[in-house]
Amino acid sequence: MDPTALPKDWMIRPVIDREFLEYRVLGYLQRVYRRYKEQKLYPHLEALQEHAEDLRRYLRDKHHLMAQGPVIGFDPKTLAPIREKTGQPDPLNVVDDLVELALPNIERALEEGAAQRREYASRIQFGSVGLMPLRPTEGWLLLRTGREVRTYAYAMPLFRENRPELQYRSVVTRFHGTWTLSLGFPYERIRAALIEQHPERPVPATFVVETDPPLPYIETLLPLAKQMVYARLAAA
Repeated sequence: MDPTALPKDWMIRPVIDREFLEYRVLGYLQRVYRRYKEQKLYPHLEALQEHAEDLRRYLRDKHHLMAQGPVIGFDPKTLAPIREKTGQPDPLNVVDDLVELALPNIERALEEGAAQRREYASRIQFGSVGLMPLRPTEGWLLLRTGREVRTYAYAMPLFRENRPELQYRSVVTRFHGTWTLSLGFPYERIRAALIEQHPERPVPATFVVETDPPLPYIETLLPLAKQMVYARLAAA
């Protein structure tokens, strides 16, 4: 498990100690902000989104359940049943306090990470090399910072993520190797070498992602590159 992660069930763990759990969630957010300073967005953005959705779902479900008391009458205008509101046990009061503390802080961290993602994406150059095949759902992805080019084989399966923030998952990548870009060895030569090494892909789609200054490959650049590949292929 990622040591910076916050367990999915953090707010309902057996130890219902308000101060301990407050310290835990605030410590988690401090670790996320440290990763932001290192320009590392993933998997933290994805985890924050899931935590925020879990807390919002808890509030919706709790509101619905608290309204399901016994029927004590009917609304004379709508004839809808009027139910007696039920109380809640003390442990849930602790959970409510934690949600009230955690949700706005998590949403703030999520928005800051999303703003960084937009900034980084705006300075990334995205393009293609060579001819595009009729079915570009498999091919090569070249990530360049400086003169170093990392090559990944990519594929987009039939079943894909619908949620925009998770669509990068629909592009599956496998690291292949590293090349050095130069005037005598441009992207076209790298693509030709990959085709020669892998004749099973005679006319592969080849996408290039460039960024200066550099971004962390695994935690930021590769997820953003996969999102761009997904957007290009989904629009085709």
